[in-house]
Amino acid sequence: MVLVNGISSLLGHLFSGEVPWAVSVGIAALLEIVATAVIVRIVSYALRGFLRHDSVPIPSSSIFVNIARVSLWTICVCVILASCLGIDVSGAIAALGVGGIALSLGFKDTVSNVIGGVQVSVMGLVTPGDHIRVGASQGVVEDVTWRQTVVRSAEGQQIYIPNSIINTAALEKLPSAGLVKVGVVVSGPASRLNETAGAMADASKRAASGIGVLMDDPKVVFSEVVEDGVKGTVLFEMASSDRAAQARDAVVRAVAPFARPVAEGSDENGNSDAE
Repeated sequence: MVLVNGISSLLGHLFSGEVPWAVSVGIAALLEIVATAVIVRIVSYALRGFLRHDSVPIPSSSIFVNIARVSLWTICVCVILASCLGIDVSGAIAALGVGGIALSLGFKDTVSNVIGGVQVSVMGLVTPGDHIRVGASQGVVEDVTWRQTVVRSAEGQQIYIPNSIINTAALEKLPSAGLVKVGVVVSGPASRLNETAGAMADASKRAASGIGVLMDDPKVVFSEVVEDGVKGTVLFEMASSDRAAQARDAVVRAVAPFARPVAEGSDENGNSDAE
């Protein structure tokens, strides 16, 4: 309250006629800009903290922070025009309303992207951390901005998908990007299948642990009997999705010896008993 009274008193002194008009307008505009910058910073920090709470149903996308920033700066411009330059802001807004139709037609893609970003965020269709696929694009959502949703692929590439496309196209929510599935076909004596599965799980654990942190121990699940042997899948999940591709490569290398055809009288590594 003291700060507001102080600013009001200063503005009154500036426009009292004792200070040149241009100087007083410049100082008043500068004070309002500085005050708005401080308010924008505080509001942005508070809004980010609020959106990060688990109890808040709205995702922590930057689009909401950006909307708050633009709104505050728009109010600042209107206040400067009204208080410093004496411009009738209401009349200007009415005039813009007439030309807004033509303006919106020129920026229809931008408007549709902004509206699409708000819709997918408010409705919770897309939140940072989701693993999604839209058309040929697939990856983990990093942020939802004004124009696009930023997605990082398993190869580390950033993909920018327009919000309007996410809002209208088929959106697939996939399992965690850290979840890795490695298909295998095991050839060998059926009596040793459980033993082979345990050895593959141990080898997978050692290989994946050398890349990053595992959420749980790898599991080997067999699904069907095929011509070449028994078809199965090695399942494991990495704590960091960025390590998933490297972990997949390491596990494939680790389980490859178990997937080779094993001749009679040989072990899983292809060594003959006679040797």
